[in-house]
Amino acid sequence: LEDFAAKRNELLADLADFQQSKQFIEETMKTISDLNEEKDAHSEMIQQINMDKQELEKIMNSAREEKRQMEKSISQKYDEIYRLLELTNELSRESGVAEENLITPSVIPPNKITPNMPAMGASSTSSGVPQLFRHFKANSMPAVVQRAMFNFDSMLLQAAPAMASRPHTLANPFSPSTSAVTKIDHQSPPMKTCQSCFQQIHRNAPICPMCKSKSRSKNPKKPKRKAAD
Repeated sequence: LEDFAAKRNELLADLADFQQSKQFIEETMKTISDLNEEKDAHSEMIQQINMDKQELEKIMNSAREEKRQMEKSISQKYDEIYRLLELTNELSRESGVAEENLITPSVIPPNKITPNMPAMGASSTSSGVPQLFRHFKANSMPAVVQRAMFNFDSMLLQAAPAMASRPHTLANPFSPSTSAVTKIDHQSPPMKTCQSCFQQIHRNAPICPMCKSKSRSKNPKKPKRKAAD
């Protein structure tokens, strides 16, 4: 009987150890399976990230190429519009238009794309105008100028959408600005009227430069009282 009880207890202990080992293996296998699923999920995520990155790089390269093409096109248009401006001003001069009525380069938006490109100035006017236009008769000049002005306005209208995002105020270089006039007015010296000849003289002048009379102040200063001893 004692041997039976001992064997039974030993069997129960072995069964408990077996069950515990089996449960441990099952839990470990489940954990490994979960880790593999998480690894696959991260792998798919990393793969998707790499695909998105490659797609963005393709789009960026395409945008850079488009930007280079736009820079080239805009530079050509700047060169063309400066040549047309010089040609228009040259034809206007030959037809008798005053210098102050010519088109100024300030009407053209500043070139911020290729700022190193030299703008055509007045010195390059004679060399930039084709000799063919110099042989036109004087009576045909106004029509030529009118056509050139029409082409110039058309180019400005084409460039208007790009300039709409930023307001551009055109200043007239031949007329003084309001701030300059105000500044000049503020700098005028204070004046007063001479009591003898009634001419305008400087407020602090001791002697009138017109009649040489001593200037008298309307509000003479009172003599200071001497302090009592």
